[in-house]
Amino acid sequence: MDTIGIFIAVVVILLVMDGFFFLAFRGIVATVGRFAQNNVLRQAGILDELIYKKEETLLNLQHELDERQARVDEFDELAAPTQGPRTAAPDYQTVSQGTYKDADFVREYREIRSNFVFDSGQVARETLERLPTERDPRVAAARRILDEVDLEVTYGLMTLSGEEQQTLLAELFEGEQRALLDEYAERSGYFEIYDFLGWLKQYVFANDVEVSIRTSRPGENFDSLDERVQTSYDDTLCEGISIVSAGKLYDFSIRNREIIG
Repeated sequence: MDTIGIFIAVVVILLVMDGFFFLAFRGIVATVGRFAQNNVLRQAGILDELIYKKEETLLNLQHELDERQARVDEFDELAAPTQGPRTAAPDYQTVSQGTYKDADFVREYREIRSNFVFDSGQVARETLERLPTERDPRVAAARRILDEVDLEVTYGLMTLSGEEQQTLLAELFEGEQRALLDEYAERSGYFEIYDFLGWLKQYVFANDVEVSIRTSRPGENFDSLDERVQTSYDDTLCEGISIVSAGKLYDFSIRNREIIG
């Protein structure tokens, strides 16, 4: 009997505890549910408030834009010139004359075309008669040096001293080329390859009897006057020709900048 009584008491205690835990768990679930519901409602209220503020801001901006557009339209109406009744457009259109930076340009250029008139061929022939015709053999030698000593060779020589540069070139050149090398070294008192090449270019320019004629007219050509002549079109010339030979300029031209300023 004692054992049965103890068993019954244990069962009763377990049932009571299960009931207690059930009621406690149910209370916790209800509490958590109410807390979650309140939190959702609070978050929804915050979102509603943010949306309302955004809508209010957008409405204010739209109202401000409408006011600005109204002021712009009003200004455009005041600034627009008054127009009379529309008439039918004529069958032709008149092109107005352009505005020049220099109002006297057209008049001055007309005077130049009227007064600056000469026979370019005759001027070229007369100038050629006064130019030297004997070719300097050292010009050809200088040109050969300039052709042989290209950028790659020049760069290699610049890594050496001046004395080493001169010694190396002296072994390569002979005749007129060697004479030019020695003359440069004697004149300058030192040797530097880049300066030597510049001196050769200047020598060619000052002593070359080839004739360069630049003309203001694209179709004009004077090559047939002499085998030394090379004609080229120069778009910087407005009228006339310019002749370059043996380092001298014989100018019978008017340049663009002299008219336009």
